[in-house]
Amino acid sequence: MAEVEARNISISYGSFKALQELNLKISHGEFLVLLGPSGCGKSTLLNAVAGLQEISAGQIWISGRNVTWAEPKDRGIAMVFQSYALYPKMSVRENLSFGLRVSGMPKEEIARRVSRAAETLQLSAMLDRRPSELSGGQRQRVAIGRVLVRDAEVFLFDEPLSNLDAQLRVELRREIKRLHRTLRATSLYVTHDQVEALTLADRIAVMNKGKIEQIGSPAEIYERPSTRYVAAFIGSPAMNFLEGGIETVSGEPVFKWGDRSIPLQHYAFTDAGDQRSASFGIRPEHLVFGDRAAAQDFHGEFVIDMLEPMGSDTLAWCNAGSGQTIGLRAPSEMRLAEGDRIPIGISAKNASIFDAASGRRV
Repeated sequence: MAEVEARNISISYGSFKALQELNLKISHGEFLVLLGPSGCGKSTLLNAVAGLQEISAGQIWISGRNVTWAEPKDRGIAMVFQSYALYPKMSVRENLSFGLRVSGMPKEEIARRVSRAAETLQLSAMLDRRPSELSGGQRQRVAIGRVLVRDAEVFLFDEPLSNLDAQLRVELRREIKRLHRTLRATSLYVTHDQVEALTLADRIAVMNKGKIEQIGSPAEIYERPSTRYVAAFIGSPAMNFLEGGIETVSGEPVFKWGDRSIPLQHYAFTDAGDQRSASFGIRPEHLVFGDRAAAQDFHGEFVIDMLEPMGSDTLAWCNAGSGQTIGLRAPSEMRLAEGDRIPIGISAKNASIFDAASGRRV
């Protein structure tokens, strides 16, 4: 069983703590994505698992073995880097087989593995080409193929698509997802791109300042973020936030900002919902406008400040009062104009409320 476990991992550079007593377990066959901005510690953790980064404290376990001090070659891992790192004077076939030839594997077995990887990655017609004759996406497929031929227990991906243009990223994302469905290899994937994380992962670990803020399925991370940081990081366009407070009116909790308030009877509190300063989060696609607005927990008129046409829909940014702004998605066929007043409804059941002091979900 190719499980990967990081136990109380800490990594420091002088006084700077890159990772702080981090714990993570990846199950056999799972595709787990480490997601976060630059400097959050995700690549540091990946390199620690690979054996490329010395840890200050803690242990790394792979397939039931403590590999904390084992060499990378002895960990049963294979790694795909951000750069293709192909040998320019070698053909695709030679790039795929190089590591196997160095290890002394029989030629028949090398040919079998190269053929299998090439077929899986749709590279069979390109085996005699050199990297300079390939597109960026094809080169990255060769880099992935170099990992496939090794039959490793664990695949590690360090932002493998970040050097590609938008269309190639979409194509390679599908290739990686299809590949995982075929092989079911245990995989740890690092990215700062939330779309990659949401589309590829079985589970996502959102990282911040050397710690894991939340770990869960893509649906859990998107629909029920546990902290304001996670809620703000996931989603494009980003979640709307109204800054205000939770109060009690006629014995019932409400969220109040400025002179407006949203009843919270339909909100699923994680604690008692006591009075406090808070952020009320709602995603643009959950705002209701037009005739349906009146049926929501809250409805009111808002003035459109700015429009952003996005093809299939339009993002309308509206003045929410008290110097705050909210954005909603509207069908592109609606002919909205800046300065229009539109009725907007908000349902508390679709909201995420966070304590202003701790940033934790209320």
